[in-house]
Amino acid sequence: MLMTATGCAPKSITADDVRHYTSLRLCDGAKVRDLTTPEARDTVPGFSYHVDLVLPPACKADFESQLATLGGGQCAHSAEGLDCFVEDASTHGTTKKHTSIMAKAQGGARYDLRFYG
Repeated sequence: MLMTATGCAPKSITADDVRHYTSLRLCDGAKVRDLTTPEARDTVPGFSYHVDLVLPPACKADFESQLATLGGGQCAHSAEGLDCFVEDASTHGTTKKHTSIMAKAQGGARYDLRFYG
């Protein structure tokens, strides 16, 4: 769990945290809104982090290409974009963390992104 400097409360997830845990490269201008609840962070098994990810439109294709590579065949196209479930991002990504990722396209270049660290 990410903690603040005081160690008492979780800090909001940032684009750098998404990169660190998932190995997904987010382009400049990516907006990450932390939707994680304390209950979600403490759930095992489950996703520790939940974010609303909004990318600049020009970044959508690159992001979805990265997801497809990480997904190793566990991605499907929907009307909104690419939906993926990645069992272990360390298998196909650059992270050494055994992070599972769920990304659900919300239309445009917006994604419901969940992962654990």
